[in-house]
This record gives sequence, C-alpha cells and structure tokens, in this order.
Amino acid sequence: MMKQKLKKQNTIPGLVLLLLMFFSSFSASLVAQERITGVVKDVSGAPIPGVNVLQKGTLKGTATDFDGNYSIKLVPGQKKLVFSFIGFKTQEISIGGKTVINATLEENAQSLDEVVIIGYAAVSREKVLGSLGTVKAESIEQATPVSALEGIQGKVSGVQILTNGGPGEGLDIRIRGTSTFEGGVNPLYVVDGQQLEDIDNLNPDDIESMEVIKDGATGAIYGTNGANGVILITTKKGKPGDLKVNISSISGISQLVGDIRVANTRQRLRYERLKAGAVITGFESDTLGILRNYSWDLQKLITRPAIRQQINVAITGGNDKAKFYWNNGFLNEDGIVMNSNFRRLTSNIKLDLNLSKNLTMGTRVNLTFDEKNGLDEAQVFVQLVERIPYFPVFEPDGSYAQEFGGRQNPLAETLATRTNRNYRAQIFSYAQLQILPKLTFKATLGINYNFSKYNNFNPIITLNPATPIATGQERFTNNSDLQQESFINYKNKWGKHTFGAFAGMQTQVWNSERFDIRANFNNEYVETFGNTDPLNIVILNGTDNYRNRYRRLG
Repeated sequence: MMKQKLKKQNTIPGLVLLLLMFFSSFSASLVAQERITGVVKDVSGAPIPGVNVLQKGTLKGTATDFDGNYSIKLVPGQKKLVFSFIGFKTQEISIGGKTVINATLEENAQSLDEVVIIGYAAVSREKVLGSLGTVKAESIEQATPVSALEGIQGKVSGVQILTNGGPGEGLDIRIRGTSTFEGGVNPLYVVDGQQLEDIDNLNPDDIESMEVIKDGATGAIYGTNGANGVILITTKKGKPGDLKVNISSISGISQLVGDIRVANTRQRLRYERLKAGAVITGFESDTLGILRNYSWDLQKLITRPAIRQQINVAITGGNDKAKFYWNNGFLNEDGIVMNSNFRRLTSNIKLDLNLSKNLTMGTRVNLTFDEKNGLDEAQVFVQLVERIPYFPVFEPDGSYAQEFGGRQNPLAETLATRTNRNYRAQIFSYAQLQILPKLTFKATLGINYNFSKYNNFNPIITLNPATPIATGQERFTNNSDLQQESFINYKNKWGKHTFGAFAGMQTQVWNSERFDIRANFNNEYVETFGNTDPLNIVILNGTDNYRNRYRRLG
C-alpha cells in the first residue's frame, strides 16, 4: 500500500512537468508564427530592394530593405504572402507554419511595356527613371477598402497613411513630408487627367489602377501642386462585348481590439495623494475608503460593435465605336462610438466614343452624396483617458453629470447632434484629334462642384445642464473648380532614339463661398432656427463668411 501511494506521488510531478513542456513548446510555436522573415531575390540571386510584401486579404504589409530582407508581423486567418514589384511577376507563397519564407521573382517584360500617363504625355514604364509605385484593381479589391486611399495602404513603400479610425473620416497621406509653401502634406490627385485636392468621394470599386509618384523629377510637370508627390488614378471603363451586370456585396463588423487601460479609482486616488505630499500608510479616511470602490467604466457605455455594409452594382458594355461603364455604390458604416455613422451613395458613368479613325471623345460623370453623424472618435477617446474615474456619469436626478475643470461628460457628448452632408458632382470630358501620324491635339474640360451643410445642436440635458440654453450652429459651403486644358504633342522615333515636343495651356478657376450661423434655442426639442429669439442669432463675420475667387493660367 505504501509503495502504491509513493508511486502515485512520483507520477503526478512527472505528468505536470510533461504538460508544462508541451504548453511551453506550443506557445513558443504560436509566438514564432506571428512574425515571418525572409529575403527576396531575382533569378540571378541578386537581392531586390523595395519589393512589396503583403499578407493576402489584409492591409498588413511591408517592403524589403536594400539587401532584400523583410520582416512582417501577421494577423490571424490569412495563409498566404504576396510578393510584387514593378518589372517582376507577382508571386504568392503559402505560409504553412513557416517562420522563414524566401522568394525568387521572375522578370515580367510585359509590365515594362505598359504605358503610364504622366502629365500630358504617355510614357513607357521602363523609361520612367523616378520612383513609381503601382497598385492594380485586383489588389485594391482584396483589401475591401471603404475609401480609395485605403487601397494603397501597406502596398507602396515609403507611403504613410494616417487616420483617426472614425467612420467617414478623411485620410492623411504623406509621401515626402511637408514641402509646399502653404504647409500642406497631402499629395496632388489626378483622376483620369483631372486634378483634385481630395478623392474622398471616389468609390474604390471604380478604380482600375493607382500610380504613386514619389520623387520630384517625375512629378515636376505638375509644378508646386505636386511638391508632396502625385497620385495618378485611372478609373474603370467599358469594354466591347455584350451587356454585363456585376453585383458585389460586402458585410463586416468592427470592434475594439481591447479596452484602453486607464487608471482606476484606487490608482487615481493614490496618485493624487502622492502628488499632494501625503504619506501612504495603508490607512484611508472614510471619504477615500468610499471612493476607492466607486468607479465608472465608460468604455462599455459608449462603444459598440460596428456593422458595415457595402453594395456595388456595375453595368458595362459596348462595341468598337462606343463603350460605357456605369457603377452605383452604397455604403453604410457604423462607428464603434455610439451614435456615430457614415453613409455614402455614389454613381459613376463613363462613356468613350471612337467617332472616326482620328477622333475620339469621352466623358465621365461622378455623383456622390455622403452623410457623417456623430463626434470625432479620437476626441471621445481622449476624453475617456483624461476623465477622473470616480466622477459620476449621472446626477441623482438622472441628468448627466459634469466634471470639474470644464471637461465634458463623454457619454453626454455622444447624444449631441453633429451632421455633415456633402453633395458632389465631378464632370470630366475630353476630345483627341490625330492631326498627323505623329502629331496629336487634345482638349479637356473638368468641373468639380461641392456643396456641404454642417449642423451642430447641443441640447441642455446633454452638455451643459447648468445653463438652461440649447445651442446650435449651421454652416453652408459652396466650392467649385473649373479646369480647361489644351495641348499638342509631337513624338517621333528614329531607330533607338525618340524625340518629343509638347506645347499647351491650362486655365483653372476656383470659387468658394461659406455662410455660418449660430443661435441659442428656446426649446431644445425643436432643432430649427425658427425656434430662436432673433436677438440670440449670430451671423459670424470676418473669415467665417466669405466669397473667394482665384484664377490661374499656365
């Protein structure tokens, strides 16, 4: 009997040790699989710098260094790496539990023969001496982006894209930092030849390709407008053949990866006592003893899983004489902060005509409506971090509590009305005439119109219960941009030598108007300016109401 007990006692520690060794090796394997390293070379064994390495189906990517080395941290789910670089065939390699994946890329002569439209001329890709990054429609579709710029995130080396994560928020993109005399950082966008300041209204499903010009020499034709780099966007167009209808639908859900770690009441009180010079003895006053167990977790009150729905319906068709493309898109995206939402409706029509052997014409019409509701999510999370944890969210009477020092109650702020609506229309037309076999004339006309309405309403019960006045603001903005270009190109080739000449003129006219009005409301449940005392209406003056007109001829 004693021998059996002794035998059992010796077996249990051995079993525990075996289990510990198994779980240790299993966790080590999991940790190792989170990051993949390797080197990318060509068929001759030379390393290739600047190769884009992307985890397929995600926005996770990196680029190889000067020696062809790369390191990428993976996200769960996807099992393939995609290696791509200009002049080489794209390669996909299964991960399969590996921690080191080396790739050998083969040259793709066909890609070097592709033509890139830079400025006012078509240039063979192999003759572009500057730094040029390319993203095709297939790669954009894999990322299922909400905005056009998300389609190049992690796919072009040296390009940094920043966002605060809120629904419908614009993205900041930096290619070479701040270079313009106005201090801007965003690049110039050229969509089918039309120069734009932003592409927030562009449906990613309409994009055929995106070219990122990262050096000053290649983008010099655009002048100071291209000082921060240039992004060339070619939209999809119709193809000869029978009528085709393509319907795509995407649904998803977003949520916080984890709670933001902030100090609880006990930690905050300890910090305040130390800051005040108190000696921590382990004993607390009655007040501190009550407060230490009194804490509000606002993160659970103001955040939620956010649902996203996206539908596109495209119709294409045509023949050798006429081709058309018509795509309608709908996007509805909730924010992870309560009462935040973004909706967008787009309609893009493109028509190309071959009127004769020497004359071609075309037009593109892009109509967009978008509406953004709710606060800036980054602002809400900053207030969460700064908030004192033992301050109550509600008063005993049920109203929203305010904090000292002018801080707002984050939960109350989510109930305020903040709506921004944009109505946009972009029209671009061109006509090209082949005067001689080597002489071409082209004229373009582009119109970009944007009307926006911003509404801000703060009820008494949400933001400022101490002051029995509800406040509101409305802002109306009209922006229009007219561009006209006429230019003539001559290009000839003798043997291995190519000669080209170019002459043209560009005219651009901007017009901007803004009207801003603020008022106090007698009844917070009626959000119209007819519910105000005329003496409480303030029409802002100075720079808040203006009309501006600017011309440029070049």
